[in-house]
Amino acid sequence: MSARILVLGAAGRLGHAAAQAFRDGGWTVASLVRLGGARRAPAGTEIVELDALDHVAVAKAGRGADVVLHALNPPYTEWSRLALPLAYSAIGTSGATLLFPANLYNFGSPLPPVIGENTPMRPSSRKGQLRVAIEDRIAEAAERGVRAITVRAGDFYGRGLERGSISCSRRRSAEHA
Repeated sequence: MSARILVLGAAGRLGHAAAQAFRDGGWTVASLVRLGGARRAPAGTEIVELDALDHVAVAKAGRGADVVLHALNPPYTEWSRLALPLAYSAIGTSGATLLFPANLYNFGSPLPPVIGENTPMRPSSRKGQLRVAIEDRIAEAAERGVRAITVRAGDFYGRGLERGSISCSRRRSAEHA
């Protein structure tokens, strides 16, 4: 029997790439996508269409999963409103190991020259403050027995750089020029 993963946000850059990688590694993959987003889910995975803000539905979708990857990423303009509620949905999938892709926003600007496990988090942006709040909620859940793994990197890429941070930054710069 293979291990089972629920990928929250499987139509996004990181979620899509992760779902494909786990599928190719022999895992049973459930791909959670927004309502109407089934066509964007990775082929060869179980498609779960639902509102990720429905904590009960997400918890139900996570039953039987060994791992839940929290790759939910609201639109940039909705981050302040949706980031924490989406994290609560991911944290609420009890029984599975929660895998959380973290970034460097938590450490502020300018970044410290070396970032390690004990580097203090001093966010200098609202998004960084939200990231710290999410990681604090995950740490609290871990104290209550939730198994959680945080993977930290500068950025995550999936289906090509045309949709990555570089193109978004260039687009924003051009719009404000």
